Amino acid sequence: MELSRGSEWRKWDLHVHTPASVLNNQFGDWDSYVKELFKAAIREDIQAIGITDYYIPEGYRKLKKDYLQNESKLKELFTASEIEAISKIYLFPNIEFRISKLLTNDNKVKDWGNKFNYHLLLCGDLDIDDIESDIISQLSIEYNANIGEGTEKRPLTKRNIEEFGRRLKAEHSGFKGSDFFIGACNASINESDLACILKNNSRFNNKYMLGIPSDEDLSEVSWNSQGHSIRKNLIKQCHFIFSSNAKTISFMLGEYNKEQHLNEFGAIKPCLWGSDAHSLEQLFKPDLNRYTWIKADLSFSGLKQVVYDPESRVKIQENNPQQKSDYQIIKRARFVERTSNKIFTDEWINFNADLTTIIGGKSSGKSLLLYNLAKANNKNEVREKLALAKMQPYSQSHHYDFEVEWNNGDVCKLSDEITKPITYIPQLYINQLAEREGKNDLNELISKVLCQREAFKSESDLIHNTIYEHNINISTRLSELFSCIEQYNKLKKESLEIGVKADIEKEIKELNRQVEDLRKKSGFTDHEQEIYSKLIVRKLNISNRKDFLIDFDKITNEFIASYEKNSSISFSNLMSSIKKDIAYDTSSKAMDSYFEFVNSSLDSVYTIIQAKLKNKIIKIPYWLDKITTENAKLEEKLLPFTAKIKEQSKLKDITEKVTAENAKLKRISEKDSEINKQTQIGIDVKTSLQASYQSVMECYGSIVTLVNDPVNSFDNEITVRAEVTYDNEQFNAFVDLFDRRANLVDFMEGLLDVKGNIQYNHEKHAQKITTIYDKIRLGKDLPNLKSGVTTQDLLNKLYSDCFRIDYFVFYKNDEILQMSPGKRGLVLMSILLHLSNSKHPILIDQPEDNLDNRTIYDQLKNYIRSKKNDRQIIMVTHNANLVVSTDSECIIVANQAGQQAGNENEKYQFEYCFGALENNAINKHRKGILFESTIKDHVCHILEGGVTAFKEREIKYGMKH
Repeated sequence: MELSRGSEWRKWDLHVHTPASVLNNQFGDWDSYVKELFKAAIREDIQAIGITDYYIPEGYRKLKKDYLQNESKLKELFTASEIEAISKIYLFPNIEFRISKLLTNDNKVKDWGNKFNYHLLLCGDLDIDDIESDIISQLSIEYNANIGEGTEKRPLTKRNIEEFGRRLKAEHSGFKGSDFFIGACNASINESDLACILKNNSRFNNKYMLGIPSDEDLSEVSWNSQGHSIRKNLIKQCHFIFSSNAKTISFMLGEYNKEQHLNEFGAIKPCLWGSDAHSLEQLFKPDLNRYTWIKADLSFSGLKQVVYDPESRVKIQENNPQQKSDYQIIKRARFVERTSNKIFTDEWINFNADLTTIIGGKSSGKSLLLYNLAKANNKNEVREKLALAKMQPYSQSHHYDFEVEWNNGDVCKLSDEITKPITYIPQLYINQLAEREGKNDLNELISKVLCQREAFKSESDLIHNTIYEHNINISTRLSELFSCIEQYNKLKKESLEIGVKADIEKEIKELNRQVEDLRKKSGFTDHEQEIYSKLIVRKLNISNRKDFLIDFDKITNEFIASYEKNSSISFSNLMSSIKKDIAYDTSSKAMDSYFEFVNSSLDSVYTIIQAKLKNKIIKIPYWLDKITTENAKLEEKLLPFTAKIKEQSKLKDITEKVTAENAKLKRISEKDSEINKQTQIGIDVKTSLQASYQSVMECYGSIVTLVNDPVNSFDNEITVRAEVTYDNEQFNAFVDLFDRRANLVDFMEGLLDVKGNIQYNHEKHAQKITTIYDKIRLGKDLPNLKSGVTTQDLLNKLYSDCFRIDYFVFYKNDEILQMSPGKRGLVLMSILLHLSNSKHPILIDQPEDNLDNRTIYDQLKNYIRSKKNDRQIIMVTHNANLVVSTDSECIIVANQAGQQAGNENEKYQFEYCFGALENNAINKHRKGILFESTIKDHVCHILEGGVTAFKEREIKYGMKH
């Protein structure tokens, strides 16, 4: 036998006639009817059927006694598997009466008048003989009348209906048909008599429901007509309305004006429906496929839940209202003992897809069950939540494992590392969440709620991606800066090693003076001096030209080599960027042709560029040869002049010195050029660095603007505001690089107060960071650093992203940290439950802590009732309103043996039972405290206010029983 998962959505058909329905029978013989009735029910997955008879439950009696209680007949008509399926279908009688009140509407006149239909649904456990003797025969029909006398009444029996019909046929020739047919068409009962009979007989207590078909007959009464009071009283008297009309359903639920509706009708009412089948073809085929889905146990007590909770227990529609995905529903779990200690029962514990509540006395194992359920699915989630709640994990015994099965068949265990997405809320988590140390978790929670809106998430993701790109750019710029500084220092050192430029220039000037003195002593004429000077200048020029050509040849060859190396990378990056920007099918021939076109086009362009680059240096060898030839000629022309100069060896030495010093000067100039280049790079890097940092700040400001937009508020009562703040702990990584004995306040430009706390000003922050940067680069007023700390360490930490978004939650304009603990807990729980787009299960341990009972009833229960439709909720609680008023679909009762006298288990130290609120069955084959009471009795006994909670639930919907 499959164990219950509590109240589940099932398809019910409350209005199916039998061949005994003489007023309209198109079924044929009984065997064919019964065979098709159950085969169609199995085929259409109908799990409960209201067998409908007019006045006398003859069809229901025959179906039960001649078929369902006749084993040989069942085997004649059905297979063994079909018989097993039939045994699980819940049958109950639906007796359809006509009442004495008439409709008078000329627009629609029926063949047999316009009497109201009136339905009596009865528990399928009632004895049929008791129904006929204690209800049907206690009713009366108006049989005859005489002048000046009261109407003769007779008990409602089949014989009296037949006699009534026979008399009418004798008196009126227009009546054709069987005696029972004519009698039933004209008979009527008094609905108040029926209600009194049922109420005054304890046998039927909580085992009946009265209903009228609003879309048939009753809807013909105008609210402004004389039938107003009749219609209203009939609605007030009944438990439900037979209707599938969407407007009627909304009207009966008070959706147009609930306060006015309750004032006028006393209660909201559920609408039920059925196929009203009178033929085999109509079986379980309601008009427009409007099936009746009821979330309840297959029992009359389950059916009655639609009266107590008409808004959520019944839906009239084609498809199952339960639309959660199987991979988002925990189906069942169990402890798996590894020893023979008999600590935990190894029976499966079932969970409902909507709300499962776990109750029990102190130390009964309810929180332990939830903890193991969470840990088996997601160990990291449990570890993190317990740490924030400042709770110690349960001591994990190696004597047992814990196994969880999901609806899709997946299995998780404590002993494996499989992880499933769940949200676990331990007992003190909500309290800690509102404290300062829980701020990061609160921020993360709020962010998740906001990101449920696709428009918000899309824009937020775009901003965060931009922040990421800017931070990457900052990291890249810092790397470039450090490389630039290193190169700058290297060049300065190399330049200094060559010499000081001013000293070399001075030396060259002195050497040239010495050459001039030697020339004058040799007796050069003015003309010779002029020629000599020109030759020297020319020789210097072609030497410089030679150096330029050699340098140009070197640079060009290096550029060509790099170009050839990186051209394919550039193409690859281009293709990758295109593929990222465009969503396309990898098998698309059109895209392949585009890539091929771009590839071939770029190949030809690369070839042209490569050829042009090589063409630039192709003539360099020719020009170098020309320069060598010309230099030789100049040497030959200079020979007569140098020969005239006396002290030739001295001239040679001086000339070589001049050449050497000029070479030094040239190298220094080259170094200066490279130093200037690095200086400019440093300036550009600093500008880009500061721009990126400013952009990061602006992006965080954009997030604040996005959050604070009214369109992104939670609801009318809960609002969220955001601010950009600076993470003190993260920035301390920068501060900690300094020797703490140093005075950092002045150095930090107001970023720290005298106590060392961060003083964040969003408008001035970037300039403060720039000033600190300049001080670090210049070494100006730089406090002592800790041993081993470098400038690079300082700048990396200074420009790290220490920004964060702090969220501030307001409930009715009160900031959460200023609220009472109870109010704060309510708001945070509502936010947790607000994560409706998070479809995975949420496991909550005693959310009612610090909340008063009225707050729970008035507010928290509504959040839970709403969100259980979107995601599975499994909740430990000791509050009756979180079980009853939330209409918990499944209640798990926990018990530990030995905690209280008389609370003994069947076999194990920890045991659990479970079922729906409406589960009235007691398992007589089981022993132990858990199996001696119904689920409702457990709720009333264990939970404070349990009895009151059930009464308030009934009062809410206008029920007095």
